[in-house]
Amino acid sequence: MKSFPSFIHRGTGWCNSHYPTRNFHVNKRRPKTDTNRFVPNQNRTKTEQKNQIIDLIRTNVLITRIELAKQLGLHESSVQRRLDALVREGRLHHIGPTNGGSWEVIE
Repeated sequence: MKSFPSFIHRGTGWCNSHYPTRNFHVNKRRPKTDTNRFVPNQNRTKTEQKNQIIDLIRTNVLITRIELAKQLGLHESSVQRRLDALVREGRLHHIGPTNGGSWEVIE
């Protein structure tokens, strides 16, 4: 037998928010973040971060954005912004497909 919501009167109007046979529980707590994933940024400037990215790419032209983020202690989106800025400045060029390929340092 299906359970239908019972309608209750709350003084301001009819409300159908009471389900007698179902108990819904919503977990309001946020999940804990993995504190081991990110190393503190130590207040490096964007220029220093870009120079570190260039140095890491010189050592490994096949390095991925995720690997750069782990080694620099930055978020992946921050690394992507720094890479985009380096390409716009003409200091870096990506060769090959978006997923894969290699980097070329132009300096």
